Amino acid sequence: MFLIVLYTAFNIVGHELAQEPFFYVVREFGRDAMQWTLNIFFFLLVLIGVSLVIKKLKQHPQRRRLALYWTGTLFLSILAYLFIMPYKSEGAHFIQYGIMGILVYTVFRKFVEALIAGSLTGILDEHFQYFVTKKIYLDFNDMLLNFLAVALALLLCHTISKSQFFGEVESRIPGIVLWAWGLFLLLGLLLGFVVYFGDQDGYITLMIQNEATFQRKFWYEVPWGIWHQVRPVVGILLLLSLPLFYIPLNALSDDVNHEVEK
Repeated sequence: MFLIVLYTAFNIVGHELAQEPFFYVVREFGRDAMQWTLNIFFFLLVLIGVSLVIKKLKQHPQRRRLALYWTGTLFLSILAYLFIMPYKSEGAHFIQYGIMGILVYTVFRKFVEALIAGSLTGILDEHFQYFVTKKIYLDFNDMLLNFLAVALALLLCHTISKSQFFGEVESRIPGIVLWAWGLFLLLGLLLGFVVYFGDQDGYITLMIQNEATFQRKFWYEVPWGIWHQVRPVVGILLLLSLPLFYIPLNALSDDVNHEVEK
């Protein structure tokens, strides 16, 4: 648990340090070079990962169930990479929170508890960036990227690890915190004490930008493609509902933990 806290703190305060290699490539070689380099890197990473997973799945007693979850999570991750990342350097989230996924896997006993706990650290990270370092808006795109990264890492651990990698902590607290956060924001938007724009009356604003200057587009064009900014309500509902998709994997966690206890 200490490593999770330490790594969360590193993710939160170390953004400038983590982004510096990308800024260096842009300064020296241009943004297009960075975009193509990252596309190639993540393509090779996915290729190697898929090859490893296929090999391990063939030996896994729950291969059909895991294959279903791998297919769904990879599909969502590819969509996220293509359409909710204005810059491909945002792919660093998959590495940052992939590591977080491995850490929470070693602590929590059930899949969904680990998934939510890892995702909460990503939500905390984005709140810190917005409310403390004054990012222009509370970034639900990045929260979803963090969620998918944790999910991929947990699936990888589930697929290739032995039983001793399962954690001991069994707690409903991560789920309670996630739902309390989501319902607070949704209720706040409904009652008006949480608002979207900086020029609206409310106690909490989700965007520094004023309503008059906000471009209400579904797709935003950039030189290398298009991207979509996930709206707060949609982002909250996705972050609350997506973990429910993984609940059946808790049974797989129980099966392995029973083997350990024997």
